[in-house]
Amino acid sequence: MIENLQRRISELKSKSFDEAFAEAMPIRDGADVLIGRLVPCGDWILHDDEKLTAICEWRQRSMRMYLTQFQSTVELTRKYFQNTLPDPTRIFFLIYDADQRFVGHIGVANMKSGSAEIDNLMRGVEGGNTRLVYHSEVAMLAWLFSDLGIENCEVKVLSYNWMAASLHEEVGFHVDHKSKLKKNESGGVTTHEPCNDEDANVSYGYVTMSMTGKEFFDRVKAAQ
Repeated sequence: MIENLQRRISELKSKSFDEAFAEAMPIRDGADVLIGRLVPCGDWILHDDEKLTAICEWRQRSMRMYLTQFQSTVELTRKYFQNTLPDPTRIFFLIYDADQRFVGHIGVANMKSGSAEIDNLMRGVEGGNTRLVYHSEVAMLAWLFSDLGIENCEVKVLSYNWMAASLHEEVGFHVDHKSKLKKNESGGVTTHEPCNDEDANVSYGYVTMSMTGKEFFDRVKAAQ
């Protein structure tokens, strides 16, 4: 099961941009209208400075919403992909709207035989369907649960990131547990790690939300 999962992820990453775009995962709205595409990233992203610059700028703008916070640069963004693209448990998708404009991204991490984690969800620019990010997450979950056979999916947000939490709740995630955080600063980089109450040094925390495949498809059926 794990070998098949990793092979499918590797195949998606091995495509060129043109191949990936042509075979991209469709994003459809509630009326089944095509409103965008999810394009899987491969090594080609390392040589696309335009896309790397956009991702870098979007990350910097939303830096306080991440556990690890730093001064984002194009080279650090490139290094991120150099380090994560070989990881068979991760994949990163670019979100395109119906007019074929790159407007955001979404990733999946910690993919195992029965579980996965949504991460790096970002709408970088306006345009296209106003519900594009919502339907992007729905499309991603349908793929994970239906095509990859994932049974449970998680997403994690800082407790003050109420917009992201509200979006995930609307999709169908529910709060699983909350963690206290210990904040560390060194060399211009801020990191946070889950901790017990005694070691917490910030007022905010970390919220883990989850949803099973059964819960997801029950919601889909109820909406029909």
